[in-house]
Amino acid sequence: MAITKIENLSNNIAPITDAAELAKFDSKDAFAEKITATGVTAATWATFATANDNIQVTWSNGATVVSRAVGGTFAQTGTTVTISGLANASKYSIGVNGQLLIGPEGQDDAAAIVNVRMGNLVTKINPKGDWIIDFSDKTDDAGGSSINLKVLIDWIKRNTGDTGAVPELPPVKGEDGVAKKPEDFIIEFKDFYYNITQKTFDFWVTSKDGQTITFGAFTIKKVGFRVTNIAVNPSLEAPKS
Repeated sequence: MAITKIENLSNNIAPITDAAELAKFDSKDAFAEKITATGVTAATWATFATANDNIQVTWSNGATVVSRAVGGTFAQTGTTVTISGLANASKYSIGVNGQLLIGPEGQDDAAAIVNVRMGNLVTKINPKGDWIIDFSDKTDDAGGSSINLKVLIDWIKRNTGDTGAVPELPPVKGEDGVAKKPEDFIIEFKDFYYNITQKTFDFWVTSKDGQTITFGAFTIKKVGFRVTNIAVNPSLEAPKS
């Protein structure tokens, strides 16, 4: 494995293919976001830089291209050359997303809305491109996932044919202390994902802001629970990698 070609895609000069010159770079064995060469021939790189660099670096095994990186920036100080900010363009990523509705019948609201996204796209919350399945997707205007307890119970009863005792939900009040109907009680998924690559997960469920549950003399605000196998700050939404 070796770096076999470095090219500035923003100009029309010939790419650097001289094996002796390219052998001076570190990270010869695999893709790296930053590569540096010392003791280069200054004249070889004299016209390489542009105002808007877009450096492409190719790693090959013989005649077979193994990795191709793009988007790099070029810097030269004397006989030292540094190319940084490279992105691996030879790793394909995939993303699948959609919305699952449970229980909508006629004019009924959905009992549960689950926004799902699965894939290994490189993003700010997944910089390493891990495989992640997220059941609380909030990207691209997705509204996350939630459950309406009253509608869910009614939907289950209709589909099971149960006609016996009606399940009773505890009294629900808003932050102002005013009683609300049970059907107003919504559970939201702040995070509900599984990182398949790292085998980490975070299931974080809370009641919708402004809702409380009252048990006799006890009132619980912003009811919720969280189960995870990564260290998190409970007051912040945890990253997915």
